[in-house]
Amino acid sequence: MTLGIADESIKTLVKRADDALYKAKNSGRNKVVLSIQTDK
Repeated sequence: MTLGIADESIKTLVKRADDALYKAKNSGRNKVVLSIQTDK
């Protein structure tokens, strides 16, 4: 399942999603990674 709520540019959103995906993949199987925007 994928769920997203965003108030940012598509480019920034895709970058954050990509970073979270690779963080989850590199930390093992069956992981959930939450990306929270902190620079608003």
